[in-house]
Amino acid sequence: MSLLNSISTAITGMTAQSASLANVSDNLANASTTGYKNIGTQFSDLVSTETVPTTGKGVRTAPVYYNNQQGSISTMNIETYLAVSGRGFFPVQVEDESGVQPAVSDVCYTRSGDFVMNRGGYLANSENYCLLGWTVDPATGIVNTSSLAPVQITDFTDDAVATATLGYEANLPSDAAVGYTTPASLVHIYDSLGVEHDVTYTWTKTGINAWDLTVSAPDAGSPDFTGTASYTFTTTGQVDTITSTDFTVTGTDLGYTLNYAGAAAQPMISQFADLTQFADETISVVAFTQDGIPAGSFGSTTIDAGGFVSVNYNNGVSRVYFQIPLATFNSAENLQRKSGTAFTETEGSGAATYHAANSEGAGKIVTNALENSTVDIAQQFTIMIQAQQAYAANSKTITTADSMLQTLITV
Repeated sequence: MSLLNSISTAITGMTAQSASLANVSDNLANASTTGYKNIGTQFSDLVSTETVPTTGKGVRTAPVYYNNQQGSISTMNIETYLAVSGRGFFPVQVEDESGVQPAVSDVCYTRSGDFVMNRGGYLANSENYCLLGWTVDPATGIVNTSSLAPVQITDFTDDAVATATLGYEANLPSDAAVGYTTPASLVHIYDSLGVEHDVTYTWTKTGINAWDLTVSAPDAGSPDFTGTASYTFTTTGQVDTITSTDFTVTGTDLGYTLNYAGAAAQPMISQFADLTQFADETISVVAFTQDGIPAGSFGSTTIDAGGFVSVNYNNGVSRVYFQIPLATFNSAENLQRKSGTAFTETEGSGAATYHAANSEGAGKIVTNALENSTVDIAQQFTIMIQAQQAYAANSKTITTADSMLQTLITV
């Protein structure tokens, strides 16, 4: 190798170490960046094939992307913060500046899960990437996995649901005296406007194994609704017969309609399948339930380990609107990096495949958590020292070759 070739080869060495140092610098700068993936440097030699035997021509470098490297996970106290434990990525797209999210296009992928609700109701991370998910029918729970949609919360109120069914489980005291009247059993129900009303059941013993039930619903008509049904019980404590002119009797169910001012007519069914008569000192009411709910307003958004996004209302109702899938790639190391700790797919990475969390090896979603940067600071300082020493050695080669050339010229 000639002296000039020595200088050229040393220059490639200095360039390579500069590239390594640049990657170290990028890593250290992002040591605290959520979801950041470490970048390494791969060195390979350059060989001339013009002569036999071959001679070295220096070195070249290429970045090594550790996009599948798992970062440590830290617990946070924000319910919509998410982390992935495994190989999956969150599908996202750039937030539209107008706050009106366009149709899904140019999907990106990230492990930066610091999602919070923005002004448009979208879940977006600190880099303004909006989370994408599968829509879920809140009534049926059916997940539409055919396409992605921006995760946006739009239902900030929950409609009232009128009570339609009352469940009643109780034991009447068989040894009570004829004429004994039980304390009233009370339950709160809701009309179609979400207004709360009271319904009471009162029992009066009319004979051996015989009781009358009085159902009262103040304000449910003019005058107030009152209905009576007569019950007989078998010698084994079970309901035998039910007769009434105020109710429609079907098996052990009583049907009737309540009419509250301003609200829709309210068909009701009172169920008594679990009514018994056994010896006791007084009536024993195990449960008195109803299926209506008042109107509710937005309380919070939560995401569970399955990626299901629920809106919680202050009336105690939770409804699921989205499921967040995880995207996997045949070669995640070949994803194209973008600003904001995001990636796009390439021909080398292969197309994204979407899976529900905890399936198909996509990994699991960790809620109330964030994935830390994969940068190991101690390792980066070691690489930095090695790069500095190698750079200095290559520069020494240049100064030595230059000194030898000067000697040659002056001879």
